[in-house]
Amino acid sequence: MYSDNYQNAVIYLKNTKVNLNNILIMTGDLHIRDLDWDLSCLYHSLYTKTLLEIADSLGLQLSNPTNPGPTQYIYNPLDANTVIDLMFLQHNSSALHNHSIASNIQKLSDHAPLIVELTVYEENNQSIRSTVVKNSDKESEFLKNLVYTLNTIDTTNIHSSADLEDIVNNFAKVSDML
Repeated sequence: MYSDNYQNAVIYLKNTKVNLNNILIMTGDLHIRDLDWDLSCLYHSLYTKTLLEIADSLGLQLSNPTNPGPTQYIYNPLDANTVIDLMFLQHNSSALHNHSIASNIQKLSDHAPLIVELTVYEENNQSIRSTVVKNSDKESEFLKNLVYTLNTIDTTNIHSSADLEDIVNNFAKVSDML
């Protein structure tokens, strides 16, 4: 996410009913200096509370880097480096933990990359693959059943992503039996 100096991204997220589910990470250049994450800053930003509320509504919490330090390096030696790049991680995630600031590879930009390790667990998903011979009676029957099933799906009461997900899951169960 990128929020400019006028905080347009934060204001957009605040004023828009965003229906995002299952977010693991929100990160970016937020242009918000605040004493909560930048000890060289002497004040709290007007946007901090809004940003933290947005993150909380998405099930995210501010991640503290394992190696705190600046995330933006100012080329003017009279100005101080800042912390304006933040990372929010899913609450109580077993797969995500604190992030780090890769200041040692900050060469192509005035920002240091933020890095988080994502634990990926191996799953044994067994699937069965079946084929139908083209132009066969079995293909005709399959297509007839598929069209019938699609025509019977009731889409008049989709009011949320959960409603849509229920329809898709039910279709998946029925299509497995086709």
